[in-house]
Amino acid sequence: MQLKAIVFDYGGVLCFHPSDSQVNELAGLCRVDRDTFLKAYWTNRGPYDRADMTPREYWQEFARLTGRTYSDEEVAEFRRHDVQFWVHLDAKMLDWAKRVRAHGLRTAVLSNLPHDLGEHLRNEMHLVDNFDHHTFSYELRLVKPEPGIYQHVLEGLGVEPDEALFLDDKIENVEGAIACGMKAIQFRTPGQLASQLNGFTGMVPPL
Repeated sequence: MQLKAIVFDYGGVLCFHPSDSQVNELAGLCRVDRDTFLKAYWTNRGPYDRADMTPREYWQEFARLTGRTYSDEEVAEFRRHDVQFWVHLDAKMLDWAKRVRAHGLRTAVLSNLPHDLGEHLRNEMHLVDNFDHHTFSYELRLVKPEPGIYQHVLEGLGVEPDEALFLDDKIENVEGAIACGMKAIQFRTPGQLASQLNGFTGMVPPL
């Protein structure tokens, strides 16, 4: 079937992961070492992205896991840094996403992310203005690789599962898309993706 849409993950595809210096800086603000920070940071990220936890609850649980106590002012600072973790955009991928849309395909962002980041992407960075649709986990109370979140993006784009190609850096999310009938590629680098797009020659612009 003809390809009609490309769906992009956000973190790790359209933006870079946080740098070592960013992680070390926030770990220092939290008064913990890097390994302790990363373990506590990711432990409840799924519930946080699903909006099962408020930002305050997420950082309270972070404090419990690290054996620390934080003031409201400190938590506010942590939240600002957390958003800044995920705003360094990959210009090459964003340019390609725009060319994909100009080529006549519909485009969407499908991302697991918390409220703070989603609202920043929408209202401050206006990222979603460059796409036909966006599906953010915290608004649906669903996270990848749960089937309902893929169905939401497909309905928003108005395409059948096998008419959409999904790009994500995490294999479990790629497998979730395939289980829903979508085409999917695990993204590592733009160069790797370009080589795997050969099967879609003529359907998408070159990367």
